[in-house]
Amino acid sequence: MLGWALKRLVLCGAACAGWLYFWNHRVEFTAAVSHAQLPAAAPVLRKAPVGNSVSFTPDRSGHVFLDVFVNGVAIPCVIDTGATFVALSPRAAQAAGIALDRLRYTTRTSTANGQTMAAPVSLRDVRISQLALEDVDAFVLQTDMNVCLLGQSFLKRLDGYEVRDGTFVMRF
Repeated sequence: MLGWALKRLVLCGAACAGWLYFWNHRVEFTAAVSHAQLPAAAPVLRKAPVGNSVSFTPDRSGHVFLDVFVNGVAIPCVIDTGATFVALSPRAAQAAGIALDRLRYTTRTSTANGQTMAAPVSLRDVRISQLALEDVDAFVLQTDMNVCLLGQSFLKRLDGYEVRDGTFVMRF
């Protein structure tokens, strides 16, 4: 009888430990099911109560700064609804595994800091929290910048985005 009780106790303990492990790693398991390889979750200030959406609180200047995982590497970005493309600095592109010596700066572009040349690239994946998109068009700017831009080449692929109750909401 004691052997039977010990077996049941071990089985229940293992089931509880498995459930706890799954619960603590549910983001990674969800991503594995959708065929995305995800590193640790990006910091999200607040998740919206609506399914398939995330929301972020802007800073005092009204901008939303966040770490975006580009090709699996955290890159500091600002959401820029006025930017046509995702724009990376050379330093950020190199960190994301883009070979700078293979880039061709063929496109002239205007930025807040003036005109510069840009090289078109395709990003393998771009991830914010549980939101992940593959094959995102982007540019690597020839001039360096402190923060990269998350522009329309990413945002237009969402189901929508809006500012609601002082927060920026992305629906996917």
